[in-house]
Order: sequence, then C-alpha cells, then structure tokens
Amino acid sequence: MTGASSLSMAAGHLNASVGPVLDIGTLAAALRLGSAHEAGASPDAAALISALFVELTPDLILRCAAEANSDVFAANALYQEALEDMLPPVPEWERAVQNFL
Repeated sequence: MTGASSLSMAAGHLNASVGPVLDIGTLAAALRLGSAHEAGASPDAAALISALFVELTPDLILRCAAEANSDVFAANALYQEALEDMLPPVPEWERAVQNFL
C-alpha cells in the first residue's frame, strides 16, 4: 500500500494557505533537532513549524517525528521553542506527551 508520508501531509497542510514555504526536509530537521531555528528554517517556515502543534493532531506530529528519525523528546523541545516564540499553550499536545516526558 502506498500513500503520502506523514511529513508530506503535514507540510502540505501547513503550506495550504501560503504556498510552498515549508519543505519536508526542513520540517524533518526541526523535529530531529527540536528547533526550527537550528534547522535553518526561514522566519516564515519557522512560523509554520510553530503552528504544527495547533494545526495537527498529536498523533500525526508523533508519526512525523518517527518518520524524521526523531522522538517525543525532540518533538516536545520543538513545542517548547514554539511557546518561547509566543505560540499559545496547546493542551491537546501537552496531554498527549505528558506520560512520555
């Protein structure tokens, strides 16, 4: 069975209203590094990566992390960076990962 990858679905969703701002490689790097800034994301791409936690389900985000050879700790570090960049808290994400951290 073939289908779109989780990273492809996530990037496509985040790019839907703005055009091709965020590429799959940058999203994967941000998930691996726990930082959009360290991944070299442009300011616009970094904003879309921050929106990941509001726009997508925790399940899809964690599938993206696994596909990017990352883990819940790095994904949560990315969430913490997004909070520092003024993303409002996302209770659904926090509940989903609370037992893993």
